[in-house]
Parts: sequence; C-alpha cells; structure tokens
Amino acid sequence: MLVTPKPVRRDRRGVALLTTMLMVLLLLVAVTAAFTRSSSEFRTANDQAAVVDAFALAQSGLDSYLSTQTTMPASLPDSQEFTYTGGRAVVTLRAARLSSADSTFVLVSRGENTTTNRYDRTSARATRTVAQLLRRSSGSMNVPAGLTALSGFSQNGNSGSISGVDHCTAGAAPLPSIPGVAVPTVSAVSSTPDYSGHTNPINGDPDNTPVAIGTPGTTGTAEDAVQIDWAGIYNRT
Repeated sequence: MLVTPKPVRRDRRGVALLTTMLMVLLLLVAVTAAFTRSSSEFRTANDQAAVVDAFALAQSGLDSYLSTQTTMPASLPDSQEFTYTGGRAVVTLRAARLSSADSTFVLVSRGENTTTNRYDRTSARATRTVAQLLRRSSGSMNVPAGLTALSGFSQNGNSGSISGVDHCTAGAAPLPSIPGVAVPTVSAVSSTPDYSGHTNPINGDPDNTPVAIGTPGTTGTAEDAVQIDWAGIYNRT
C-alpha cells in the first residue's frame, strides 16, 4: 500500500504575497505605459497646433508687408518685423533680378509662435517659413479724369469731392491737374457732357466742370479715349 504524504502548510508561506506583488507590478507597468502614451499624444497635438499657428503668423507677415510697403525700399535686403497675438513674423525682401523695367524679388516670411500651447516651457518654439515671388513691372495707365464714366454720371447732393488734383507728396513733384469728371456726350450730335447734378464737388482742370471725352455707344469715341483693352479683358488674354 502506497501512502502519499500530505503537503505541509508551512511549505506555501509567502506565495500569496509574491502573487500580489507581481500583480501590482503588472498594473504599475500598464498604468505607466498608458500615461506615457497619453503624454506623447498630448505633446504631438500641441506641437502640431503650434506649427499651424506659426504658418498663419508667417502668412500674415507677407500680407502685412505687402500692405504697408508702398514704395521701393532704399536698400536691399529689406527686413521688417510684425508682432501679432501669439507670435511674430520677420519678413525679408531680397532681389532676385533687378531691372529698370522688370524686376523680380523673393519675399520670405519667418513666423515664430510664442504662445504657451507648447508642451512645456523648455520646448523649442514652433517656426514656419513661407516665401513668395514678386514681379515689379513698369507700365502706364491712361487716366482721363479723377472719375471716368462711360455711361454718364449723376451727382446726388453737394457733399464729397471729385478731384483730379494730384496731391502726391512722396518724393515726387505733383503732376498737372486733370479734369475731375470725364463722361461721354449726351448724344452723338451733342457736345454736352452726360452729367447731371451739382458741379461744386468737381475739382481739377477745369474746375467745377465735367468734360466730354467723345461720343457714346459701342462704336463711339469715348471708349477709345479711355484706352481700355475690353476685348482682352473679355477674352482673358
């Protein structure tokens, strides 16, 4: 007869404690991994948002420079800084090809996001750079008057001013005054300008007088006087 000895109770002492410690360790690893992943996703989302904001700042810099720069800079490259809510943009204009009649420039804007939507204060600031090619060509435009209307014009009231006087004071001497209002004649057989209303707001040469620029109609001379390429505009050529 084979007798199997019963296990002694004291041989299992500490097994429950070891199992509990192992489970706690596994839970700790799982929680740490979850926090690490959440932190990484949070940082990635914030970095992407900061980069998008930096791109918007850089684009705003281009728009601000083009809207404020009305004359050619005295020297190139020309650099300006614009401050916005949440950051700034440093815009630089460089010459790619200079010519008296046709010049090409490169406008570069570097947007820097200085907001606090970064992961932490030690993270690098998000920056984006955008560039745009600019072409400056010399040309001319025929301006018969301060206000030119091929269909005639009616002035309601005596307020405001319709002026053909050159008030330019930015370095160049003012040019001679032109008529304040230029319109076709009332009809093909009349030399009377097609204008009605007060003439006091009209200023230029002649003063307070609308001038006729030709006969009306699609075959009249008024359209030729303004020298607009209607066919090219219509045909997009």
